[in-house]
Amino acid sequence: MCVATPLHDVEALVSLAEGPPTPTQAWAVSRLAIVAPERFHFFPTTDDTLDEVFAAGPPLLVPALVEALGTQDPCPTSLAASSASLGTFGGLPEDRSALVAALRGALREDGSEADLWLAHALASNGEADTRVLLAANRVEGPDRTWLMPSIVLSAAAPTGALSEAAREVADALLGAQDPRVLYAVLAALGVPTGPDVSATADVRSAAALGAAAANAEPPHLKSRKGSRNRRIQGAVRDLLEGVEGPAAALLRALYEERADPRWGLMPVAVAAWLAAFRETDPIDDVLHHLGGADPNRLSRARASITSAHQPAILKALSTGADPTAGVVAMPLVNQGDAELAEAVVNVLLGSARTDVRADVLASAAAWYCADRIPELLGDRATRDLGLLMAEWTPTEEVLRALMELPVPADRDPRIQYAQSLAAMGDAAAIPLLTALLGADESEDLVGARVLAESILQRPI
Repeated sequence: MCVATPLHDVEALVSLAEGPPTPTQAWAVSRLAIVAPERFHFFPTTDDTLDEVFAAGPPLLVPALVEALGTQDPCPTSLAASSASLGTFGGLPEDRSALVAALRGALREDGSEADLWLAHALASNGEADTRVLLAANRVEGPDRTWLMPSIVLSAAAPTGALSEAAREVADALLGAQDPRVLYAVLAALGVPTGPDVSATADVRSAAALGAAAANAEPPHLKSRKGSRNRRIQGAVRDLLEGVEGPAAALLRALYEERADPRWGLMPVAVAAWLAAFRETDPIDDVLHHLGGADPNRLSRARASITSAHQPAILKALSTGADPTAGVVAMPLVNQGDAELAEAVVNVLLGSARTDVRADVLASAAAWYCADRIPELLGDRATRDLGLLMAEWTPTEEVLRALMELPVPADRDPRIQYAQSLAAMGDAAAIPLLTALLGADESEDLVGARVLAESILQRPI
């Protein structure tokens, strides 16, 4: 059982959340989503995306998001990007008519970056039609590189033009300077890029890993002579013969003529998974078969979780292989399951942090094991992660632990340290925060200053 002393009671947070649109309001609303999800009822106006709110998944999250999309005109990029997080954290509702209408209504069609994220959200809901595609295509920017391919393929899938669209996307990806773009595109299409094949040396082993992740036997592959790249190309084409869907079409197009050595054996494992995966029970698929990359399946799983699933979730979390196990854990975490909360945090402690969801889920779960955070802060090996979670656990014990820490020497931990102090929302942190701000002449700590001054209603 978590034993901690909150710095702010729920009614105080509710009062601040019902105030004017300021950093304080966004701070209070996002904490309510975690501390008292039943009291969350509207989405805050903020320049930041609040993925922790989506990870917590309060009951009125979707109606609040729909209302925000309908009232904030023009739709800010932060809100559009937030709307795309709904499926990422398993929050898509069964009836999506109001959500889809709100996403469509929020399209700006002026080349704004917001349209790229709104189009991605619509594509995740199977609603990427010509209008959505045209709106997204007007947008330029770094996120276009990985979002636009998934939108194009999702729009083409129901039209009979998928193969042609896949070839066009493949040409662009083959020319991309960063090979990791393919991973991002596959993830945006709802396909896992695991299992890890970094320790695998040959095509057959990679295919066996992919099939095993889908609970299938190793596939039969034709014997091929020639270079490693030639064998990878042949394996991907063999595995995906007759397999439908945007991801399969893309990989077929990518390996139609040659294999890009920068991607190694990952496409073989993905192709084997695509060929072998058969949807059964959504919870089982997410926990045991890497099925949580698909936002629709993940949402069905999260909506179906009961306390009876707790042992299976704990077992899946103990492997740390797939952060979506933490997504389906959150409904039980929100009911006060401290054991699950600690398990979600432990995934972050034991991972290489390659999936941002692990950070977000640990931050949202940390409140339910807040007594653990001072321990993490006190250990040099876990201090950086403790600082990350401290921002979302405003308790007397965490504040005391923060005030006893030496100021981090490195830039990123120092910024997070200041942000966590500000997010305590307590006057006791002001002297230390003032000293931090006075010793740093850069713009790095401006966000912490703005938040603290907004919450405490006094200059620092």
